[in-house]
Amino acid sequence: MNSTGRFLQAVYEKYSVPSFLDTDPLPLVRRYRTSQDREVAGFLTALLAYGRVESIRRHVSLILNELGPHPGRSILRFDPERFLSRMADLRYRFHTGRDLAALLLILKKVYQSHQSVENLFVAGKGDTKTRLGAMVRHLNSISLEPIFPDGEGDRSYGLRFLLADPANGGACKRWNLFLRWMVRPDDGIDCGVWNKVQPSELIVPLDTHLLRIGRRLGFIRIKTATWNGAESFTESLRKFDRNDPVRFDFSLCRLGILDRCPVNGFRIKCANCELRDHCELAWSENGPQKNVKLL
Repeated sequence: MNSTGRFLQAVYEKYSVPSFLDTDPLPLVRRYRTSQDREVAGFLTALLAYGRVESIRRHVSLILNELGPHPGRSILRFDPERFLSRMADLRYRFHTGRDLAALLLILKKVYQSHQSVENLFVAGKGDTKTRLGAMVRHLNSISLEPIFPDGEGDRSYGLRFLLADPANGGACKRWNLFLRWMVRPDDGIDCGVWNKVQPSELIVPLDTHLLRIGRRLGFIRIKTATWNGAESFTESLRKFDRNDPVRFDFSLCRLGILDRCPVNGFRIKCANCELRDHCELAWSENGPQKNVKLL
C-alpha cells in the first residue's frame, strides 16, 4: 500500500466510528430500526442536507417529528392539506413548506406504486447515473395537483432544487449521499437498508469539503463539483477498495467539517496532526511539500 493508501486507511480508522456521528445528519436516520422507516427518513434527510449540519438537523427534525415515530407508515397516510395547515410557513433556504408537502406526496405515491424507493431505483437499467436519472424523471412526472394546481405554472424552484437531475451535470451530492446511506452495510455509520444494489456501484457524494481534499490528494482537478468529478474521485478511491470505494467518504468529510485538513494555517495545524506520518501533503505555511502540487 502506498502512502496515499496508508493515509486513507488511517483517516478511515480514526473517523469512521459512531462517535463522530454527531457531526452529521445521519443520527436522524439511524434512530429508526425498520428498513422502511430508515428509507423514508433517509430520503428526506439526504435531500434536505444542504447548509450547516446543525441547521439541517433542526429543520429535518421538524418534518420527521410531524411524521411521528414510524415515518414509513405515516407516509402512506400522508395528507397534504393537513401538513400544510401546520407547516405551510416553514422555510429553509431554497425550499418552503409547500415544497416539502410536494416532496412527501411524491414519496407517498412512490410507495403506492413501487413499495419502496429501492424498487423504483433498480427498475432503471444501466449505471448509477442512468438509473438515478430515470428515477428523478419519474419523480418529476408525478402529479402534484393538490399542491401545485393548474394555472400556477411550473413546479417551484425549491422542489426542482431538491430533485436534482444528474443529466444536468451537477454532482448530485444529496442523491449520492442517500444512496450511500441505503446501500452500504450497517457499520455503525451507514444503514444497510437496500440489498439490490452493490456498494461498488456507488458514486462519491462530492461536496465542497471533498472537492478541496480531492484536489489536494490529486484525485481531481476541477474547481466546481460536477458528476464527472464525482466519478473521477470515485475511480481514484476504487484503487484502494474496488468493492466499496465510497467507504472513505464519511471519514474524509470529517477532515473538512472538523477543519482537520484546513483551508489555511497549515504549519500550525498539520505539524500537530496525528495523521501527518501517513499524509503526502506535509503542509508548510505556503503550501504542500514533497512534490505534491496544490491544484
